[in-house]
Amino acid sequence: MASHKQHRNILYTLFAFLALIQLMSFVFMSISISKIDAKIEGEAEKTRDSTMKFTQNLVSSYDSTYQENFIDLSKLITQQAKSFEQEIKLLQSTREDFSDVVKASVKAVVTVSTGTSVASGFFVHPSGYLLTNYHVIRDNDGEMQVVTHDRKTYSARLVGKDENKDLALLKVDGIFPFLELADSEELEVGNKVIAIGNPL
Repeated sequence: MASHKQHRNILYTLFAFLALIQLMSFVFMSISISKIDAKIEGEAEKTRDSTMKFTQNLVSSYDSTYQENFIDLSKLITQQAKSFEQEIKLLQSTREDFSDVVKASVKAVVTVSTGTSVASGFFVHPSGYLLTNYHVIRDNDGEMQVVTHDRKTYSARLVGKDENKDLALLKVDGIFPFLELADSEELEVGNKVIAIGNPL
């Protein structure tokens, strides 16, 4: 009887011991899981921050690249437009029919008269500055007259000269159509040219 009671006490003790171990294991596992959760949350936060920074850098880089490409494309389009415009003008000027060139230029061409000499000239600035040959007005002591395409007569005065190049710059008061001078370095052998003037 005493042995049976003793066995029962040992079983109760063993059961209590196992329950204590199980409880301690549960507590230990709970603590470990909490630490793991905290670590996972920390890593997730770092990942979110890194992802956000990467995305911002990517967007910023893309915007910068897109802007640079847009600027480059705009420059290219502008250059091509200018080139295309020059080609159109070249095609217009190389046709056998020069009527468009004459029509666009003739309003700026004038007749310069000194009383003893008559020559052609053309406006190079809207404020009434025009070029003619210096030898035409070289021996002129009196007033020079300029006749425009619409047959109006104006008084002109000498404001500059280059005897070596036989050029004279005259000034007429008023606003006039004018010719834009191009770069002579762009001329090539074989280009067609025309002369517009007032022979005699």
